[in-house]
Amino acid sequence: MKGIMVDAGATSHIVNDIGKFEIFVDSFQSETNSVELADGTKCNGIAQRRGTAMVCLLDNTGRQHRAQLRDALYMPSYPHDIFSVTERIQPGKVTETGTRKNPPRTKRRPTYLQEFETEDTEDRLQTCVDSCYRAVCDIPRTYQDAIASTKSRQWENAMNKEMRSLEENETFKLTQLPPGKRAVGGRWVYALKSDIDGSERYKARFVAKGYSQKPGTDYGETFSPTVDMTSIRVVMQKAAQENLVLHQMDVKTAYLHAPIDCEIYMEQPEGFEKGQKRVKS
Repeated sequence: MKGIMVDAGATSHIVNDIGKFEIFVDSFQSETNSVELADGTKCNGIAQRRGTAMVCLLDNTGRQHRAQLRDALYMPSYPHDIFSVTERIQPGKVTETGTRKNPPRTKRRPTYLQEFETEDTEDRLQTCVDSCYRAVCDIPRTYQDAIASTKSRQWENAMNKEMRSLEENETFKLTQLPPGKRAVGGRWVYALKSDIDGSERYKARFVAKGYSQKPGTDYGETFSPTVDMTSIRVVMQKAAQENLVLHQMDVKTAYLHAPIDCEIYMEQPEGFEKGQKRVKS
């Protein structure tokens, strides 16, 4: 089996086997598509088609994982497949001509860090590749994926913790859907986070499909208060000047403490249903 190369500079995924493609984009025009090779040469017509392909990735234990590459270029003349880190991190930022829709933003190190070595290129690339691998292979997208995963026990424990938090905070009660009312859909969202000591935390959240809600009926306004970095710097500066001690804390499921000022009916979480015709309110 041929391997796939990870390229942080490539702007598109490249696959040289047409059998790996699931679907192609009909609007793609090979003769107008320009591909810039590693030596700077620009060639037209090398990429014959664009579409979604399935490839195999190997983790550090040698196990194979199937990964879906969207907007991959079919280039039969290319010697090997290319996994584009840029395309994975910033999907949709590359046009069919191989140029960015918007000019790239130049990142500059703050002046107060000019005298310090704050980045390591090799470590940063390894972290980027690891994040891409996790995004493609490790994180389940649906409840069925989580149950069928090799880490199904960890994902089940994460979902059980989420349900206990919802029940302990009395965020809902099961009831019959009143006539004329519509239940908002919901889905499980999964995340795998790493602590400082290298241990992994499996997290699951049950969220509402907000796009199905109607303004004025299901909600009045939406906002998400977040702290500004300027405020953090002011607090840290004040603590340094006054010789104060700063403490950091984390409130689990903090969003559950916010009151809801309207009546909302929601479908029960998949895998935790209690009665087919009952909904959460």
